[in-house]
Amino acid sequence: MLNKLQNKINARARLYLNKITRKTEMSLLHSYSRNNAHIAIKHIVSGRGYKTVNKRTKKQIKDYCKKTFGKSDFWPYLALCAEMRGEFIPGWLPQDFYWLNILPRWNPYPQNQLCNLKLLITNFLAIFL
Repeated sequence: MLNKLQNKINARARLYLNKITRKTEMSLLHSYSRNNAHIAIKHIVSGRGYKTVNKRTKKQIKDYCKKTFGKSDFWPYLALCAEMRGEFIPGWLPQDFYWLNILPRWNPYPQNQLCNLKLLITNFLAIFL
């Protein structure tokens, strides 16, 4: 009886820790992605010599993100696309939104590791064959 209770407690603790770890990982990935977009924008602006995205355009991009994606955190990649194109066109999908929100829903965590397993088995069999 005590062993069953202990196993249930351990299982719930593992699920809770896994949930916290995934949230922290997603937060760090989002921060890393935003920093990469900012660095790319600075690189483009320094190479070209002028900025395309001004305060008005940035506000338009943030409003578009808030309306379309639910929060304005995804604006850096849209600003990067606007810098590369020279203008902002509504309808673009930010790269970090795709990586962090859409892709994990289409290909969830346990299933997306199958391709790594296939590669491991192929390499393992290649040694012996």
